[in-house]
Amino acid sequence: MSLTKQKFDGLYVSHLLNCECYILTSVGIFIQDILIRGEHELQVYTFKVDHVPVNLAQFGVTDPTLAHGVNGWFRYALKKGFVTHLEDMFPQSSISSDFVRDSRREELLSNVAELQTQVAALDATFSTDSERVLAIQGLQNQITSNDDDIAAEILARDVAIDVEKQRALLAEGVIVSYVNDEDQATTADIVLVRQEQVDGDSAIRGSVSGTHDTLGKLEIAINNEGGTRLTADQAATTDRQTVRDEFAAEDSAIKLRLVACEEKSSYIDPVSQNQVTVQITAAKDEL
Repeated sequence: MSLTKQKFDGLYVSHLLNCECYILTSVGIFIQDILIRGEHELQVYTFKVDHVPVNLAQFGVTDPTLAHGVNGWFRYALKKGFVTHLEDMFPQSSISSDFVRDSRREELLSNVAELQTQVAALDATFSTDSERVLAIQGLQNQITSNDDDIAAEILARDVAIDVEKQRALLAEGVIVSYVNDEDQATTADIVLVRQEQVDGDSAIRGSVSGTHDTLGKLEIAINNEGGTRLTADQAATTDRQTVRDEFAAEDSAIKLRLVACEEKSSYIDPVSQNQVTVQITAAKDEL
């Protein structure tokens, strides 16, 4: 199993290649829990039972019951976001720790060698040289045939993988085209909205007359009105102070008149005294 994720401008696209039979990676061919490699000679590995992949230890995974087998652990790692490719789960450096090498081929070769030794011993006793040569050639032909069958199977699987990759690329092309169309439509909508905003601002600001638009003129008028009102307030303050000064001067004059009247009252006759009293009362009423 291999899961490939790609992101196009916020849109996630997933392709799940459900290869229960096999999948080709840079480290070899995975067939469920079996790994086949071809470095100088064909090597077969089997995933360890009740084993946590070494590469997951860095994420603190230690419980072997969380998943089982290559597919199970890969699904678990994908779900947790630890890896995105099978090569990330089983890199070259961890193959010997996560898998047990199958020694059956070596055992077969050893058995063949032992059989060849036995045949040689028997031939030395009971057979002719031509029979020994035919027997050995038969064994070699069988080994060669087995290698050819394995190579043909690997080639057929490579072809199938290439076909699946082409299909996935075509599907991705359709998605990319759709995403591009949507992106262009979104861009056009954004341009339209921005133009509408510019038009709205222009309508609010009004046409330009001279060096100022409508808003500029309003601002100037407001500033001028503020200056006019300030001047009027200052003039009103001056007028009020003038009135206060006039009241104060008049008040002082009246007080002087009262003092003069009181001084005269000390040496005039009773009749004149009454007149003075009337004048004082009148002066007080004026105050």
